Amino acid sequence: MANVKNQEYTKEMFKDIAFFTLAEPGAMGVGNLMEFITAEGEEFSLFFSEEMPYSKVKEYFPALDDCYWNGPESDESCRTEFVFYLSKDERNFKHTKPPKNYTHLYEGFGNHICIRKDYYPVVEPIIRDLIEKNELVNWYTRTGEIIDAIKTLTAEKKEGKMQCD
Repeated sequence: MANVKNQEYTKEMFKDIAFFTLAEPGAMGVGNLMEFITAEGEEFSLFFSEEMPYSKVKEYFPALDDCYWNGPESDESCRTEFVFYLSKDERNFKHTKPPKNYTHLYEGFGNHICIRKDYYPVVEPIIRDLIEKNELVNWYTRTGEIIDAIKTLTAEKKEGKMQCD
């Protein structure tokens, strides 16, 4: 994934996101990381920081406006983890709320995948075995296939072969 310098991000980059990942602060792996794939197959990533806080990312990518990230969604099970809450702070009990027009897949340990619903039917077969084996953490090994499927569907939409949502 291309890592763009914070000052180089533009709203244009975020206008047609087909697939993105988000690692919560403190997530296993690289926390505060977001990775994006556009409908045209462009890839880029960013880290939340003082220069690029989550609030700024939401300005560029409004799909995140009503989102909340805290482990699995309330209706998702996650066999790989459990959480101890040491305080009764109500924020501890809020569940993840992904963008409405994206399918959310929880990788575990604070890591999320969101696939735009119109692209999910072409991406899901590529990662189905990872979902079934609870190995979504390995989705990146299929990045090339995912990008090809997204680009193909985008081209078909442009040619009018597919009904757009």
